[in-house]
Amino acid sequence: MKYFLKNKLLFFLLIIVFIINATTSPLSLYFAGKMVQTYVFFNSQIVDQATSNLNIILFFVTLSINTASILSKRYLKIILLRRCTFNLREDVSKGISRISLKKLGEKLELNSLYTNNIEQVYNSYFNEFTNFIFYSLLFISSLVVVSIIWIHLLWISMIIVTLGFLVNRLSKKYTEKGYLLEQKSESEYVSNASKSFNSYKTFWLANNRSFFVQYLSRIFSIFQKKKYH
Repeated sequence: MKYFLKNKLLFFLLIIVFIINATTSPLSLYFAGKMVQTYVFFNSQIVDQATSNLNIILFFVTLSINTASILSKRYLKIILLRRCTFNLREDVSKGISRISLKKLGEKLELNSLYTNNIEQVYNSYFNEFTNFIFYSLLFISSLVVVSIIWIHLLWISMIIVTLGFLVNRLSKKYTEKGYLLEQKSESEYVSNASKSFNSYKTFWLANNRSFFVQYLSRIFSIFQKKKYH
């Protein structure tokens, strides 16, 4: 949390964008339902024309704000991630620099450990925290907005939020599994490539060593023949 608070402006801007996105999402669904109700079920005969036009305008306004908030949310998350990663890198580097030179091997090992796990820090902590904030705000705003507009849409909003949460959890589960499989395949590839290189290197040295030994032996034998003749 301290890395988010080190970038207070970005963090609070992201929270504001979360609130806007969470508020405009149920509003967009509501005005979309009003449009469908007007032009599909009633065929625009019972509803007042001014009201239907207002519903159309409000739908596109809320949809535009929602789309802009989604794009801003992604952009701010990327920027905030980079800032937090930079701050984390500085703290880790300061901690490693305090290690004495006698523990240089451990220092290099810590550097390697940090490098290998920085993506895991991003995937586990940052995403979990931001997703928790967003879905909490979405759930609360859906309850408030839908309860004010129409109480009968409350259970529909809860179903949508629940389904969105479940889809996010399932997609994250398979994404993490794919990421682990990718890491495993990359490590196996590097290991196999290293073994192949070492075996080729050993084979090359053995063959060339025997070649050089034979070559030197032949030169020595020729030299011996010339010496005694």
